[in-house]
Amino acid sequence: MLKEFKCEVCKKTYNFRVSKNRQNSRFCSNICKNQRVGTWVKGNPLGFKWKTATEEEKFKRLKDSFNKLVTRNNIGCWDWKASLRKGYGRLNYQSKDKTIPAHVASWMIYRGKIPKGMCVLHKCDNRSCTNPDHLFLGTNYENVRDMVYKNRQAKGSQCTNSKLNEEKVKEIKKMLQEGRHEKEICKLYNVCEQCIRHIKLNKTWKHVT
Repeated sequence: MLKEFKCEVCKKTYNFRVSKNRQNSRFCSNICKNQRVGTWVKGNPLGFKWKTATEEEKFKRLKDSFNKLVTRNNIGCWDWKASLRKGYGRLNYQSKDKTIPAHVASWMIYRGKIPKGMCVLHKCDNRSCTNPDHLFLGTNYENVRDMVYKNRQAKGSQCTNSKLNEEKVKEIKKMLQEGRHEKEICKLYNVCEQCIRHIKLNKTWKHVT
């Protein structure tokens, strides 16, 4: 079925045959389409190309995207309005397939370049926060040490390869208190004897009482 459309570039009206898979048309010809795409990196938000953009244009794109997705306030954390990955906001930078954490983008925008080997860490322990006043630089070692010191590391059933969970460990600890043998318990829960021994000595699953 033919349907009348208005070209976004030359403003000329034209007829386009719509189908089930394509119900809309934006350009009357490839010439108009190429004109729009060609001006994308110069400010047109509908046709930005990471591959052909300069570093200045890429950084401007990053800043514009950040400003659209963050909610600022003068007191607490800056909330991230878009989706989160493992608690961190993310947005595109350098290519359409590459993303960086939102708090890293915030540091780049408000504090400048990040030295090689340094990470952007949170003072407020809120992963989704992008307030530059709540951020500081540190090494990967300092990042891990800060995580352990604040008890934010993955524990127990949060660990990907864990065969046990908190309820099972409670049962195991109860069996150990009752004097059940370690070999017997490891067969019941399909884990190695060393795993049961570490639970008994409180080397692992310390948070389960």
